[in-house]
Amino acid sequence: MRPHVVPAVADQEFWKRVMPGQRILIWYRDDDVYHERVALWPTGVSGTTRWAFATPDHAERDGSGIYVEDAGSIEDVSKVVPLSLSGKRPYLDEDIYAFADVFSNSQLLDLIRKGKKEALEIVAAEGGSLEAPTSFVEWNTGRCVDLPADLLFRGKGRSQKQPDPGRDRTRFLPSGRWAAISPLPGIRVGDVQVLKAEDDFTILDNFVLLKLTDGLAAGQVAVLERLDDRTSTSFRAGQRKQALEEFEFQEKPAGEAASASQDDARTMSVTTNRRSRRHKHFQDAVDELVEDHYDDWPLRDRVRTRLHLLERMSADGLAPIAWIDSYLARKRYPESDRSSHELRAIAQVLETALLYDQVNVTSLACFEYMARRLQLIVAAHAVDVNNPAYAGAEFYGGNEDGDELVSPELRKKVLEGMKSQAKVLEVQQKQKELKTPLSRNPKGGSKGGGGGKT
Repeated sequence: MRPHVVPAVADQEFWKRVMPGQRILIWYRDDDVYHERVALWPTGVSGTTRWAFATPDHAERDGSGIYVEDAGSIEDVSKVVPLSLSGKRPYLDEDIYAFADVFSNSQLLDLIRKGKKEALEIVAAEGGSLEAPTSFVEWNTGRCVDLPADLLFRGKGRSQKQPDPGRDRTRFLPSGRWAAISPLPGIRVGDVQVLKAEDDFTILDNFVLLKLTDGLAAGQVAVLERLDDRTSTSFRAGQRKQALEEFEFQEKPAGEAASASQDDARTMSVTTNRRSRRHKHFQDAVDELVEDHYDDWPLRDRVRTRLHLLERMSADGLAPIAWIDSYLARKRYPESDRSSHELRAIAQVLETALLYDQVNVTSLACFEYMARRLQLIVAAHAVDVNNPAYAGAEFYGGNEDGDELVSPELRKKVLEGMKSQAKVLEVQQKQKELKTPLSRNPKGGSKGGGGGKT
């Protein structure tokens, strides 16, 4: 194991190497003492600052002494000071609300089990990726020890250790059909996942955490729920209804008109994450979008393209920023072409509008104009990225018809007249050709043939 360097302040490299049992000091913005915390279990991949922590009040009966917290929150936490692996504290002028306990390995592992339960409940509720630890730090010695089998994130057939007999009875391959309860790249809510004996999974009552090994979401953890007698469609509808009820969003009954204050076509339902911050998952946002039609729509060609673009991105399992980054990685625009920056700016605006502002972009003309610009750039670079072709660009805007001041109705009438006239001329030319007599002396024929006078 490489040396474990303890920085003066927790940085990104520190969070990539933190392990269960390791201790830190947190200084909250609204407090005047340091608070000691012991890390128990992460809620994400390597480097995450959100862990299940135990506090010096870990023995409280209401469970408040063990909870999930983001130690990297810029809103609540002003400083995090890592302790050495042995728990030795640096010299500080400020007071420390510290642990009075000295934990044995079994006591510390009991705390880690409670923290793992808290962390996995967060993962199950939010979905996402989880990189589970394999070792922990002994209290006051700093020695790194392998976690016992019941704490390893492994399914049947993957563990190299002898399983505990009591644990082995529950680590069977679960039967039935299991569906995703949250979207991931390439996976929709309700999509059925087939479990195999060699898969890496953890069973939580009626849920399964499955580490994916292929597809766009490879390496991430899918949260699955048993379908029982439900179909994927009915399960998806039930998840949507539950989400609407949770966020107290009332759907308008069919045929019932609502006032502007109750049903604004410009917005979607407003959802937040567990920290009460505005957030909506991209695929959920796409599912909720509604394409309203108006008689006074400002784009005269009446073509709507925004929903098509977003559904295509959703099918690819990528939000707008990630989709554009993937596209630019494939196309490799020249450095002198500013179009790549324009595409990224469009993607940033669109993703913010959907995931934070939660705007129904498919009903807004301004976002349709933005979609046209994006498609124009992509189409111009389709054949040769080094020599983009913007021919016909005036037609992408929805209002330009190619000629200044010429009425579209007049242009249509003129084109129909020209087409009709061309047809008449074509018929007249054919008739003229049919009436022309054949030459009696075809070019190249014999000039002294028989039948002449002698």
